[in-house]
Amino acid sequence: MKFPFLFLFYLILAGGTSLAAEAYPKTILPEDTTQLWLSEGMENSDTVLILCQGGPKDHLSFEKKGKVIWRYLPNYERKNIVHLHQAQTLNSALFDFEGDFTKKIANQEIKTTSEILFRAVQYFKNRNKTVIVIGHSYGAFCVIHCLAHHIPSADSYVISAGRIIDNPLAIQTFLAGRNGSYKKAGKKFVADKDDDDEYSTEEVRHYKVRQILKGTIGSFNYPQLLAGKDLSNVLFFYSEKDERVGRLTAEELAFLKSKKVQIFTSKVSHSDVMKEVIDAVLEGAISL
Repeated sequence: MKFPFLFLFYLILAGGTSLAAEAYPKTILPEDTTQLWLSEGMENSDTVLILCQGGPKDHLSFEKKGKVIWRYLPNYERKNIVHLHQAQTLNSALFDFEGDFTKKIANQEIKTTSEILFRAVQYFKNRNKTVIVIGHSYGAFCVIHCLAHHIPSADSYVISAGRIIDNPLAIQTFLAGRNGSYKKAGKKFVADKDDDDEYSTEEVRHYKVRQILKGTIGSFNYPQLLAGKDLSNVLFFYSEKDERVGRLTAEELAFLKSKKVQIFTSKVSHSDVMKEVIDAVLEGAISL
């Protein structure tokens, strides 16, 4: 007679463990695809510009500031501008989760962000629009992750300050909940010092969620995942002095060239890579 009770006891324990692991506020996408972004410009335009912001932040910069640097692109106001949500901007409760925000959780949320981008592209392509996707920094990684896990269906992709093979030490540091930067012209990653004592518990939790998202999205083997994809409509802008994501290695450059990606090199700061994209359009080097 004891066995059924023991079995039930272990079943409850197992169920409790499972429930605890699933207790985080998972991002649930709305049925209405248009709720996945904020728009400006001309909604009836034949050209849609999907913007994937850096971060990862808990809000859309456009929603807070009412403007983004991409507004300096020519004919910006005549396009349908889509400020695309990421999982953590759509669901900022992720930053309030008091449990252990793990790589497994981060991976689930990053998959959701890729799904958001894929759905947005499909939504506009199904309406016969010309779709251009631009991602900077964390947003660049989101674009790369989506290209790796979904069928590339936009007309063109612009990747600004991203990586195809992230630095192993950077990944390790981010996954440990810490940050860092690149020295020696974007070649050497140096982890920041531990200064958690200066911040509140909420600030530290918010900070660690951001780093773990960064570490997780950078940990994929993108050359392998992208091996069978057509990337000839991808433009890649990077800086040899990028202090936030580092410079591309010879291996990364060789891979991009093998996939016929158009590469643009500069020696500016991380944030100024976006200006390089804008200048390339203004100078007629590329068309968006």
